Amino acid sequence: MHCLFGIIGVAIIWPASGYFLLGMLGWLGLKIQEKILRWLKKPNDWLDKKIPILKFKNTKPFSKNFPNIIENIFIKFPLRLIVTLPIILSITAIFLAITFYAVMGMFSCWSDKEVKLKPNDHGIKYELISEEKLEKACAKGECSTTVKKILSSNDGFIFETYTSDGSDSVWCGKWSNNSWVYNKNPCSTVGDYGGGGEDIIVTNKKTNKQITVSGNGVQLLRIPTPLDYPNLVFRLYTGGASCCGNYILYNKATLAFISDTKKNKYDKW
Repeated sequence: MHCLFGIIGVAIIWPASGYFLLGMLGWLGLKIQEKILRWLKKPNDWLDKKIPILKFKNTKPFSKNFPNIIENIFIKFPLRLIVTLPIILSITAIFLAITFYAVMGMFSCWSDKEVKLKPNDHGIKYELISEEKLEKACAKGECSTTVKKILSSNDGFIFETYTSDGSDSVWCGKWSNNSWVYNKNPCSTVGDYGGGGEDIIVTNKKTNKQITVSGNGVQLLRIPTPLDYPNLVFRLYTGGASCCGNYILYNKATLAFISDTKKNKYDKW
C-alpha cells in the first residue's frame, strides 16, 4: 500500500513542481506566468482585504513617499510576516512531509521486493551427519577433492551430496566474511577443478525409501518449502546459454517423481 501511494504521490508532485517552476520562469509562456503570479498574490490580496491597516502605502513622487517606505519596512512588513509566516511554514511543512512520504513510499516498492525475494528456509533445518573426502581430481592445472556430505533434515529426510573441498564449487557456495561458505541447503556440483558430483541421494527416514536425483554437474539444489508442502523440490541449473534451469518435484511420502517444470513458486530464480 505504501508503494502504491508513493508512486501516485510522486507522479503528482514532481510534474506539478516542474510545471510551477517552469511557469514562474516564463518558459511555459507569459499567460501561464501571469496566472501563477496572480495565484501567488491571492494571499496578499486576502490579507489587504481582511486587515486593511497592514496594506502597504505608496505615494508619488518618491520624495513624499519616504515616510511610507519607513513605515512599510519597519512596521507593516514585520506585522504582515507575523500574520503570514505560520501559514507559509505550515503549508511548506505539509508539502515537504507529503513529498518525503511519497518518495519513501516509492522506494519501498524496491524494499518490498527485496523482502519478498529474501530466501526463506520455511523452518527446515539440517544436521551434518558425516563428511568424507573421496577421490582427488584435477582440471585447468588445479586439483580438488570430492567431498561427500550426509545431511539429516527436520522434515524427515537424509541427503547425500557431493561437492569439492574448495571454492571451485561455485554453484554450491559463496564468499562471505573472507571465507568460503557452502550453501546450507543440500547441493551437489562438479567444481571447476573436477571435484564433486552430479547427484543427490535422498532417503525417507520413516520408510527407508531411497532415490537418486540426477543432476548435470552444474547445480542440483534442494529448494526449501513449507513443512506441510507434500513435495520435495530440487532446482537443476543448466548454466551457460541455456540458462536457467528446471524444478524437479518428488512426493515426500513415496519419493515418486511428480513433475519437471520451468518455474516454482518457492524459488525466485
